Amino acid sequence: MAGELVGGAFLSAFLQSLFDRMASREVIDFFNCRRLNDQLLKKLDATLNSVNGLLDDAEEKQITVEAGIGEKPVSRKIPSTSLVIESDVYGRSNDREAIIEVLLSHSRDLGVISIVGMGGIEEFDVLKLTKVILEEVTGQALDTKTPISSLNQLQLELKRKLEIKKFLLVLDDVWSDKQADWEILEAPLKFGGEGSKIVVTTRNEQVALAVNSVATYHLTELSVDECGSLFKRRAFHDENSSLHPDLEQIGREIVRKYKGLPFAVKTLGTLLRNKRDVSEWKMILMSNLRNLSNDNIFSAIKLSYYYLPSYLKRCFA
Repeated sequence: MAGELVGGAFLSAFLQSLFDRMASREVIDFFNCRRLNDQLLKKLDATLNSVNGLLDDAEEKQITVEAGIGEKPVSRKIPSTSLVIESDVYGRSNDREAIIEVLLSHSRDLGVISIVGMGGIEEFDVLKLTKVILEEVTGQALDTKTPISSLNQLQLELKRKLEIKKFLLVLDDVWSDKQADWEILEAPLKFGGEGSKIVVTTRNEQVALAVNSVATYHLTELSVDECGSLFKRRAFHDENSSLHPDLEQIGREIVRKYKGLPFAVKTLGTLLRNKRDVSEWKMILMSNLRNLSNDNIFSAIKLSYYYLPSYLKRCFA
């Protein structure tokens, strides 16, 4: 399937280049010199447009089929950090208060709180995660001259650094539900101070079971209004959306379609940020990709690719 998409990108670019050449002044002058009638030129134009339309349709079907064949996505996600711009967060104030209450209600032994929602593609590499946790605890990168290479050495050092210290560790977007891996990662963390907590976010209920959660919190969908605010922030930025009533209406319909998928709403809003043509907004609204599963957070990215100019698709092939 990946090969077909690559081939489609190059073929699309080739045909687009051909269409551009056919519409050039030189080609038009050539046909005029041959005294071809307007009817034949119109027929040629219609044929070329049909070919272009068929190519777009085939490419869209390839994307849709790929999204539904159950392949495990490869992580391309930017690593999470603890710094968050609060003005970009919509509709989670109640969830925040509820999660804080859950954290405080389990105050003695090391407890794992799982937050189950959408997303979740991070590779669960015990050695790598242990190394990252140790570097965060010490506030410095491990010495490259005398690196700690074995998991045993890493865990012993992490245990020494955490002993009697109270900590809150957040593991974002956990995918693996292998309980054995989790037990190995957790071993040195149990030596932390009383009341230490680990928060795990995931979309997989099985992950919450694997990490032996003392509590599991399920995130609900964002409301239409909350998604609408997020979409407007991305699509119009500082511009007043009321200056574009047609786009504002189409935007509301897009938001209703992707309600509860903040990642999709945010991506589509960004895609439309510099576009003020009603027809382009309608193409996004009417796309058949809207029927993709809610679990597939990559649908918005694929939609962004689908509407790229042909010459840019080659950059991603």
